Amino acid sequence: MVKRIKPPPDPPKGRIKAGADSTGSTDGVPPVFCLRHLVEGWKISDCQREDQANFALTAEKLSRLTWQEIRNAPRHGLGTEKIAREAIKSAIPASITEDVQFLAVRFSGMKPMVGFRSREIFHVVWLDPAFRLYDH
Repeated sequence: MVKRIKPPPDPPKGRIKAGADSTGSTDGVPPVFCLRHLVEGWKISDCQREDQANFALTAEKLSRLTWQEIRNAPRHGLGTEKIAREAIKSAIPASITEDVQFLAVRFSGMKPMVGFRSREIFHVVWLDPAFRLYDH
């Protein structure tokens, strides 16, 4: 006789559980920010203090929204804007494959952070407080 393992009960409200829904979509969960791919010269430490603080505040605000809410928000607000790979004026790290679609998210007024989404994770690659990364 094979014993079956019972699945654990749903966690009580307020507890953390897996991010994807039954379809595998992560649109219903908040973003997680990854800074591993930041390019030299475009990092948080290269920004002015006010922009550094605004980056942290924006990441906190965005972390309270779902990806669906962010997608539906105005692109110059808390929403996103697609940026063509050819429009990027900086070297693209070799670890980022050709199929990656870049997104801009505003972090300090109209100043963009540009990166890519992989499931619920937003990988920030460039912070562009001087508007030099692509033509605006």
